[in-house]
Amino acid sequence: MTAGVAPRCAAAMLLVHTAAAMMSHKMFMKPPCAPPAEAVCIDWAAMNFDTAAKVVVPCGECVKVGCDTPAIDALGGIDVHGKLVFPDYAAECPAGPQPRVVVTTPFLHVQGDLVMRSTRPTSGVPDVQIVLTGDTEHPLVPHAANADKCSPTCRVGKKAVAVAGGQLDIQGLPDGCTAWTKLAGVATGSMPDVPPPAPPAVAEGCSAAVVTNTFEGEAHHWNSHYSPGGWEVVPGDAGSSAYFLAKGRSATWQGPMLTLNSYITCFAADTQYYFSMRVRLTKPGSNESSLCESAGTNCLKGVLFTQNTDPAGGADKKYWHSKVYGPGTTWGPPGRVRDGEWYWIHGTFSMKDYEVDASNMVTRRLFFDGPEPGVDIAVDDVTISSVPLPQFRFQPGDAVCKNLVPFNGDAERSLGQYPYPLYADSAPQVEVVSETLPDGSDNAYFALRNRREYWHGLKAALDTRCVQEGTEYTFSMRLRLPNAAEGESVRLFRFHELNGAQKSWRSLKECGELTAADGWVTCSVDYTFDAADAAADRMLFYIETNTANSAHPDVDFDDISVAFKTGPVTHLEVEGDGIDTCWGAGSEVLVTSRSQLYDEHDTAVITSVAAAGANRWRLAVDRILPPSLMLATDAVYAPEVALLSRNLQFVGAGDANALHGGHLIIYHTMLPQRIDGLEVRRFGQQQNLGRYPLHFHMCMSSEGSAVSRNVVRESLQRCVVLHGTHNVTVADNVAFDTAGHCFMLEDGGEMDNVLERNLGAFTKPAAKIRAEETDDTPSTFWLTNPKNTFRGNVAAGSAHSGFWFEMRSSVRGPTQMMVEAGLNPSRLPLTLFEDNVAHSSHEHGVKTYPGVGYDPQEQGLASFVNTRSYRNRGAGVFFHNSQNLHVEGGLYADNRVQVDFDRSPGCSLNGATVIGASPAYRAFAEAAGTLQHCPSSWPLVGVQLHTYWAGGPYALGADVSNTAFAHLGAATGCPGSAAVEADYYEDRGYFDARSSLTGLTFDSDTAPRKVSLCRAAATGQDHIAIRVDEGVFGAAGYVLSDSPRVSGFLPQGACTRDAGACALYCPNQCLRVWGASLPSLTPDELEMVVTRVDTQQEVVVRGHYELPTVDMTEEVDMAEHTKVWRRRRFFVHLPTGGSYSVAFRLNNAPYDPLFVEADFEDEPGACSGAVTVDVVRDAKAQCTHDLIHNGDASAGVEGWWATSGGVQTVDETASGQGLALSSMYRSAKWYGLVQFLDTRCFANGAEYRFSAKVKLYDQDGAPFVCDGDSVSCPSVVLVTMEGVEGRHHGHLYRSIAQRTSSWVASEWNTYEGDFVVSEQQAAADTAYIYLDNVPAGVAMVWDDVSIAPPPPPEACSPTFLESTFDAGFEGWDGHGASYDVVAEGGNSYLQTTDRVHPWHGPRRDLDFSCLEAKTYVVTAQLRISKVDGFSDCHNSQADGAYGTRCAKMVLFTHDRNPVDGSDIKHWTVVGHAAPAADGEWFTFQDEYTFSAAQVDLTNVLARRVWIEGPEPGVDIAVDEVVIAEKVCGDVVLDASFSGSYHGFNSHWSPGGFFLSDVDSHTPGDKYFLAPARTRSWHGPMFNLPFRCMQAGATYRITAKARLTSEKADGVPSNCQADGSGCMNLFMFSQDVDGAKRWTWIGNGGQHNDGTWFSFEATRTFTLQDVDPAVVQTRRMYFQNAEPGVAIAVDDVKMERVY
Repeated sequence: MTAGVAPRCAAAMLLVHTAAAMMSHKMFMKPPCAPPAEAVCIDWAAMNFDTAAKVVVPCGECVKVGCDTPAIDALGGIDVHGKLVFPDYAAECPAGPQPRVVVTTPFLHVQGDLVMRSTRPTSGVPDVQIVLTGDTEHPLVPHAANADKCSPTCRVGKKAVAVAGGQLDIQGLPDGCTAWTKLAGVATGSMPDVPPPAPPAVAEGCSAAVVTNTFEGEAHHWNSHYSPGGWEVVPGDAGSSAYFLAKGRSATWQGPMLTLNSYITCFAADTQYYFSMRVRLTKPGSNESSLCESAGTNCLKGVLFTQNTDPAGGADKKYWHSKVYGPGTTWGPPGRVRDGEWYWIHGTFSMKDYEVDASNMVTRRLFFDGPEPGVDIAVDDVTISSVPLPQFRFQPGDAVCKNLVPFNGDAERSLGQYPYPLYADSAPQVEVVSETLPDGSDNAYFALRNRREYWHGLKAALDTRCVQEGTEYTFSMRLRLPNAAEGESVRLFRFHELNGAQKSWRSLKECGELTAADGWVTCSVDYTFDAADAAADRMLFYIETNTANSAHPDVDFDDISVAFKTGPVTHLEVEGDGIDTCWGAGSEVLVTSRSQLYDEHDTAVITSVAAAGANRWRLAVDRILPPSLMLATDAVYAPEVALLSRNLQFVGAGDANALHGGHLIIYHTMLPQRIDGLEVRRFGQQQNLGRYPLHFHMCMSSEGSAVSRNVVRESLQRCVVLHGTHNVTVADNVAFDTAGHCFMLEDGGEMDNVLERNLGAFTKPAAKIRAEETDDTPSTFWLTNPKNTFRGNVAAGSAHSGFWFEMRSSVRGPTQMMVEAGLNPSRLPLTLFEDNVAHSSHEHGVKTYPGVGYDPQEQGLASFVNTRSYRNRGAGVFFHNSQNLHVEGGLYADNRVQVDFDRSPGCSLNGATVIGASPAYRAFAEAAGTLQHCPSSWPLVGVQLHTYWAGGPYALGADVSNTAFAHLGAATGCPGSAAVEADYYEDRGYFDARSSLTGLTFDSDTAPRKVSLCRAAATGQDHIAIRVDEGVFGAAGYVLSDSPRVSGFLPQGACTRDAGACALYCPNQCLRVWGASLPSLTPDELEMVVTRVDTQQEVVVRGHYELPTVDMTEEVDMAEHTKVWRRRRFFVHLPTGGSYSVAFRLNNAPYDPLFVEADFEDEPGACSGAVTVDVVRDAKAQCTHDLIHNGDASAGVEGWWATSGGVQTVDETASGQGLALSSMYRSAKWYGLVQFLDTRCFANGAEYRFSAKVKLYDQDGAPFVCDGDSVSCPSVVLVTMEGVEGRHHGHLYRSIAQRTSSWVASEWNTYEGDFVVSEQQAAADTAYIYLDNVPAGVAMVWDDVSIAPPPPPEACSPTFLESTFDAGFEGWDGHGASYDVVAEGGNSYLQTTDRVHPWHGPRRDLDFSCLEAKTYVVTAQLRISKVDGFSDCHNSQADGAYGTRCAKMVLFTHDRNPVDGSDIKHWTVVGHAAPAADGEWFTFQDEYTFSAAQVDLTNVLARRVWIEGPEPGVDIAVDEVVIAEKVCGDVVLDASFSGSYHGFNSHWSPGGFFLSDVDSHTPGDKYFLAPARTRSWHGPMFNLPFRCMQAGATYRITAKARLTSEKADGVPSNCQADGSGCMNLFMFSQDVDGAKRWTWIGNGGQHNDGTWFSFEATRTFTLQDVDPAVVQTRRMYFQNAEPGVAIAVDDVKMERVY
């Protein structure tokens, strides 16, 4: 057997395999007429079925759907009683069209056998397709053999494949065929091959250079725009050429003007044109510089003026558009051009349709203006030319797609300062600058200045012909931020646009936080173009920056390129058995998500399969696939590849409800099923309970059943569901595109199943079936019981989680009837969870939240072995509200938190690999342009340790050991990332100092941030302590919060501060956590002062208490605030080896809490050393006064709590009481009022009296009558316990008061009772009274509540108890029954009614302080009665048989075991009442001797007597109960059995005993009879009254006796026949030392059967016989007659003779 795997039937101990259980679950059996396996099958066509009606495959018949049956339209449905076979058509039939058979039917019911086979390779077209149709439900009519299972039919719903007593034998894949595997590799296409762009088109009569002006000889359409000084062409001289000059300007808008009318037909709309011009500015006659030189403003720009006629006859239309920007202009490069020096303006522009349309043209003019008046403008060498310019054009043979920034990416081909073909939008000014490198060479680069927005950057247009889906390019550049003082985040972007409107921006790369000090930095990223990119009309590459201070610093660029890396994926390579023989062309395959997106996946159709190596295959597919990590590049992260096609297919047809398809159910059937290689599509019926694709329903043990290699696709509700079923193997299945939980255990009672190697992908939400379900937050594997095997499964993309252990504390639904009562799945051990994988979940990979969590503390740890959980949006592993869970090995990477122990103490991580941002995924995500966690302001965390539990048994710490951490530092791009972090979100003021880090390793990125407490510190948590072993930081010690609360007692210099981690590292230190719990109503300002005794160092700690509020307001929620279990908790970390004192103060004044529950919250762990803590409290507790504070509500609700529901005051002035206390919101009977008591007043033996007044009101405010019912009347319980909150023990619940009279609804009712503090109560740390028990919705109003010392007790009387009920209940109650005092004929008695158990009846606590080890006579008047008919006791009067439920009195003793504190409880029968007539009073009398142990007060908790016995429904009345000391005399026993058993019973006789008067020696006189004896030692028995006997005295025992043979056929007794086996009297002795012995007393002699005879014997009793110091038990037995002989005795008397 594999280690860790339980036997298949291991759950048998938990299952109820009984006939009753079988019947209750109505298991179907196969009809007895099922045909044998070798039966010859009849062809379907030969059966001549009427398919318009229901087709029934007859029982005993085998029907085969042959090769020539292409379609079956079974409109009336199919019900298989015999066998229906779909053969392996590829093997049996000639080649033909496919699908071979299509069956259309509203249902397929299988009560016999359904056999389906197909072993050929898949082709995407099935051999058999069964289509389930219709919207109508069709019940299953059971075969006659199962007629009793449903009455008259079974509801299996619509579109059902229902198996009831039948078997499925389905195989749809060849043996050895792999259902899914990992992607091993890919083959890619080549670089796109596109021709060079054609040169720009030139209009007829035009040239590429539209405008060329050198001004040699003429102005060529130039003049000056209204310049007063006019213009001229200045001829050149030997040193320069001619130029155009605009002079005498008086306005900024004046300057050179070029009329374009004659050129306009050479321009084309939306076409780029290159413009260049030499410019010179001068300011003649002035000593001042132009503003362009002095301020960098008012430099030259070019504006196009357009004037067109209005075709409608209106005014001309005029437009001005800036086209050319020189240095120092708004959109140009930086300015400050020196006057008198020539400079170049370069740029590109385009023209609109109306600007180039000559049909309505009036004029087109290009104005050059901008400088202030007085500045002359000279221009020369003007060129306007179409682009690209010749130097930026591809040459024949160039690879156009090799680099999508093919020209001037290095700025070395720039036209002066212009960066063509790169450009900057809007405000930024870009120029080309040259710098001298250290080697003396010059380097040109692009300088971007005047950035005003984060998105201002340099851009490059990409050739969209090269942008093909799946093609991967490397985007790269060098950049520098020359004036960035603070870190600036720089990102690379791509932009595309479709049809001029559909725009998309995508960030490709976060280049990091850069400053000027970083100099030149290379930033590059691989990016794969997707389908949207490939469809775009325009694509750009650009950068943007983002900074917190909005400085928008300058950016320099160089070496910009977008270089081809690889072509699109065209082939998939996979490894696995049988792929070449079963993954055929035409089959569909799935590639699961490669990213953190659950809905990212790809499907494709195989076009061919070819060998690619040993057991390796290359699949050609019909579409381009995105790139992916592969086994060849990374064995961990490669996605899964699954075969989606099968040759056998079940399909759900359309439905009026679009969310309803078919469903397959194995219904109450224990026979093994084989479902292998089946494709199930559109199955499941959303929000219909029990309607799932593959569903085992209440099948109990289904040993041998296998669900394997199937595909569940397009499921409308769930996938493979095991419900009330055990021992099923679910293996190698594929579930894709499914709704709701997928692979699931429905009720939590399913055990010993095996789920292995199953793959689930694209698990989507579904609407809930009912409120308690959670399919709206689906999990691919929804696991409710850990006693199953989960191995090698993969959850590859879920809208919520991969594996969800959604435990409950009980089994739900009908499955709870199949398992052990009270079974708690959340406490069961985990059979096996090994080699499972969870990736790409929208939330967590593996989790236990929400739910009750998983806590197998009763049966050891649960180990999660070698789990791999990566690329999930939330945590890789998220344990919540759990305990004792062990994560062993595995890999956890690229999750937001890798392993999160949230509210989950006692958990551990060992031998794992933990990675924050893996380089492999980071590179992939950047190339694919898909989601990744970083960069982000939210950190990545390796392991997060909880800070939630406030001490108690859950404060067990967490251990992280032998684990490697990597990529969790600054390089992630997520500031604050760390290997280990303390949970910052929740804080209960406590952190377990046993949490430890052992044997950890860190890579260079993570090493600086091994532990971070910063986020915890930011939320005010200052109490964290994590133990670290040697090597994590250095020497073993602790990582602590940087707070005196945890470090205040450590020696000076013991710790070093790590500011980056917000923590202290304290080597060679050992700490213990000590805690104190105080009542929640203590003030917020209360402080705990801890003082080290030897140094007098102090640490002051504020308590932790979350004040509950109403609906997020500031109003205190009193109902929550006053719950009894709430505590204000104080914790302090103490170095070992010291003694400390603890005191409390409020506003600098001493404060003495009502109680202090104090204890160490942890064990020493790896370090050791003693710590002692003394809580300083006021020793002068005032215990003589009332222990109840504010019992009259005069101080409001001060001092009062509630079990739940809350407490308030009500005005009872009208009743004379003033304010009183009332319960609130009572939705359960246990909701009630509570007050804590000062335990310092609980001295052992202290006596107190409880008294209070109470009223009850119903929900309408009317007085409520509790009718004397102990179930509905208030109870007063004293609760004591030891220990601290969460670790309380020694709980003792003791009723301390009862009503003093019958209930009066309209008046105040008084409760009163005395109690004595026991030793256990005196040792308690906490004590409180608890007022509750009335029905839900009934308000309790209490007043004048008091616990005070009672008046001095009266001296003990020989009459220990006397109850006449004239004063009320006198301490009696109903022990669970209704009870009341009834006045009748001047007499009062206690009546108990509504008895539902035999032990219900009159009950009273005994005042054990007056009990002595003596013999007592017990008498009472009893009456039993039954409303309907007669009681069993009444009916037994004819023979008086014992066991017919007559009354008896029971003594209950309850003590505390002094060794371990456990409870010791004994129930002893004091005496039995004789049978009596219903409704008549009779006298009960017996004697009972209390033992020394029963009256020992050392450990006593309770002594009670009650009257019980009659069956439920019988009322018991009692009166005149007296328990008095027996007055000893010479006669110590006189048992005449006239109305009592006198303490006699029968020694283990199965026939029992009773009083009878049949054939009595005196007519009408009763005697004691022990019939039906089966052993010679069975017979009448009585306790010897040794306390009334004297040592050395002789006593005579006399009796009348009779032996009666009960043998068959009148056979006489041996005593009559031969004198053997006659009656003898023996004494049995057991001493306090345990010694036992039997002593013969006398022989009755030989007598005839049925004849009364006299028995007499004498015995002189020794001191050992009667000494109370020696005696534990002394009994007399009449026995020795052989079995089958009844013994009767009467008038048994024992008296002293001398």
